Amino acid sequence: MEIAFLMDSLESIDPLWETTSYLMYECNQRGHTVYFLEPHDVYIRDNRVVARMWNISVPPDLGLVDYWKCLIQQHQRPDSGQQQTLYAQFSGDHTRNPRFQGSDSIKKNYR
Repeated sequence: MEIAFLMDSLESIDPLWETTSYLMYECNQRGHTVYFLEPHDVYIRDNRVVARMWNISVPPDLGLVDYWKCLIQQHQRPDSGQQQTLYAQFSGDHTRNPRFQGSDSIKKNYR
C-alpha cells in the first residue's frame, strides 16, 4: 500500500512524542511505501487537488530514532529523485463533502 503523511517538518518533530511518527514507522516496517508532505505541498492545479510529496521509505528493522534520522536524510537529499506529484480525485460536491475515491484514482506524475 502507498500511504502519505501530512505533517510539519520532519526536523521539528520529536519522534518519541509524536503519534504520527509511530504510524509512519509501523507502515515502513510492514513494507508499505511511505510518503511525506508538509501543508505547503498541497495546492490546486486545474481545479484538482495536487500534493507534492516525497517517498521516504527506508530499510526496515531500524529502531525508531534511527529510522527518523534516515527519514530526515532521505528527505534532505536533493538528488534523491524521490519527489512525486500526486493528483487526488474527488467525487461529488467537494466543497461540502470530500470523498476520496481511493488509490485507483491517484495519477502519478514523476518529475
